[in-house]
Amino acid sequence: MTSVVEERANSLGFLVRVFREKGIGSGVHSVECSLTGFREAPELQSEPFPTTSNEFSMIWPRDDASVREAFKNDIDNVHLLYDYDAENPETGAPEKWRYEMWFRSENRIVYAIHGGPMAGRLNYQTADYQCIRPGELWQCNWLEETGTTCSLVYDIKKQKITTMLNFSKGHWEKPQEAHGDKRNPEDFERWRNLAKIGIQTDRHILNDQATILESFRGAGDLKDIDLNAPTL
Repeated sequence: MTSVVEERANSLGFLVRVFREKGIGSGVHSVECSLTGFREAPELQSEPFPTTSNEFSMIWPRDDASVREAFKNDIDNVHLLYDYDAENPETGAPEKWRYEMWFRSENRIVYAIHGGPMAGRLNYQTADYQCIRPGELWQCNWLEETGTTCSLVYDIKKQKITTMLNFSKGHWEKPQEAHGDKRNPEDFERWRNLAKIGIQTDRHILNDQATILESFRGAGDLKDIDLNAPTL
């Protein structure tokens, strides 16, 4: 007859396999040891946990193989250079604000701002991707360490970008302090402090559309990032 301990071990082995298929690595080892009480699972000894943040997908709708395939074809590793049809914040005169976006992985973006009040800002963020229509429209959403929230729609067919930027009070009113490179600890800490200025309703909403000038895959002139580096 199968002992109670053996039954528990067999059941746990099944759970571990399910966790792995779902991409859940953290904590499985401790659960294994606490439930069996006497051994480590052989497959946990031979298969390391994911070590990079891009192991965990932030693509929506979730658990849809066709959407994941569309992500690879449409937006994964895509690098865009585009100009916003914007207005000068002080005079209202029309301006072109150049931005650069690299959809680095399933949960990271890298960008640089070359025009407008935020010009000189080099950043990377944790982001969610939402498929609106495969092969046509994707939405990318993220939160900045400054407290600003961003939503970007990438129109593949029309080669357009549409964004809603919900600036925190500190980010909008102190744009010079939002310049720099997140890879520099002093810049990162200064940006974080911008989120502490004002309250949630002290925000400036900016709506803009841009025309895509270049589209290719890869880093281009942007620096790659450590996928485990904190973003907030």
